[in-house]
Amino acid sequence: MRDEGPTAISAGITIGSQDGSEATTRDREGRLALLPAIACAAIAVGAILPVQPSHAAGFDCKYAKTQVEHLICAQPELSRLDDQVKVLYDKIQGETAGRDGETGEWRDPMAKEQTHWRETVRDRCQDAACLKSAYVARIAAMKKNWADALDPEDR
Repeated sequence: MRDEGPTAISAGITIGSQDGSEATTRDREGRLALLPAIACAAIAVGAILPVQPSHAAGFDCKYAKTQVEHLICAQPELSRLDDQVKVLYDKIQGETAGRDGETGEWRDPMAKEQTHWRETVRDRCQDAACLKSAYVARIAAMKKNWADALDPEDR
């Protein structure tokens, strides 16, 4: 029997691939048949992988303890506002914290102010509306009161 090159075989027509090799439609169908199994395996693996904890910038939500922290973690808008406060806080603190040139004492005026705001304003809120208002006012105050410590685009 003489070999005359690619021919149709019982299961399908021979198909040339980009790399010059040939595969039959049976081969292609076999590979396509694996896709549902692969998809199921991916879903099953995804279901057992640990879920990434949600984060607000100032804390890891899996460690949220107070009602206020749980509200921040549960509401994307509050989490976004918390992120904005944290970014401003870090920038301001980076410009203002340090050792006093005369006494050598460590000074961090932003940390004191932030702690005071958190304890007397933010943590006294009972609902999301109060928290939103507190964060919006805090962001505005930080931008105004600490403008010299911020880049022009952050003011």
